Amino acid sequence: MATATTRSLLLITMAAAAVLLSLFTAPAGASQLNMYEGPGCTGRWTPCWDRQCCNVTYTGSYRFYYNDGWPAYLYRGNRACSGTPDVVLRSSVDCTNGFPYQSIKQTDTTP
Repeated sequence: MATATTRSLLLITMAAAAVLLSLFTAPAGASQLNMYEGPGCTGRWTPCWDRQCCNVTYTGSYRFYYNDGWPAYLYRGNRACSGTPDVVLRSSVDCTNGFPYQSIKQTDTTP
C-alpha cells in the first residue's frame, strides 16, 4: 500500500505542477528576419533577431516572422542601425525578392 500511496502522491504533485505551469506563460520571443542569397528565399541565409544590429549579408530575398511588439527597423544608408529607419516592419512578410537595405535592428523598444 505504501507504494500505491507514493505513486498517487507523485501523480497528484505532477498534475498540480502542470496546472501551475500552464498559468504562467513564457515571455514572447523576438521577431526574426531571414535574408537569403537567392530569389524565392533560396540558397544560403542569415537570420537577424533580438535587439542586435545586423549587417545585411544577402540581398536576394527576405522573409520576416513578426512577433507582437518586436518590429524590425531597416536602414538603407548605413551599416550601424543609426538615425531614422527607412522602413519599419510591424507585420510578417512572406518571401519577397530583393532586399535593398544595409542594416537591421529588431527590438521591443524604440531604437
